[in-house]
Amino acid sequence: MVPSKTLPFLLCAALGLACANAGLAQQATSPAPAPALGPVLIDGKPVVEVTFATGNTQTIGASQAHAPAGNTYTATPSTLCNGTVRVTGAASDVATTTVTSHGAFTLTRLGTPVGCAIAITSNAGGTPATVTFK
Repeated sequence: MVPSKTLPFLLCAALGLACANAGLAQQATSPAPAPALGPVLIDGKPVVEVTFATGNTQTIGASQAHAPAGNTYTATPSTLCNGTVRVTGAASDVATTTVTSHGAFTLTRLGTPVGCAIAITSNAGGTPATVTFK
């Protein structure tokens, strides 16, 4: 008796066909793994120090490699930012709570932001970015 796995090969050989996997079930291929999610970056850097020397307003941009379409970023100012820096993005204008945006945040100096730090996170995850002030 011929084993069932050998039979398709014998038939191909008898018919003069090149059947490398004749009669064998095709192996399922797994989709390629998704690329690793990158860290959140502010203007291309994980940590940015903002200087208001050129005016009272600075705009920064958040990005993240391999983030899904429509990804949002959240800016969370520390308590030392209260009354010293206003963060705006996505039609929000607050100084003490989180602000959500699809990437751009505008920082407005209201006072001296000594010790103020803003964490920028992504709804996709990844290492957050940090904004400090000089």
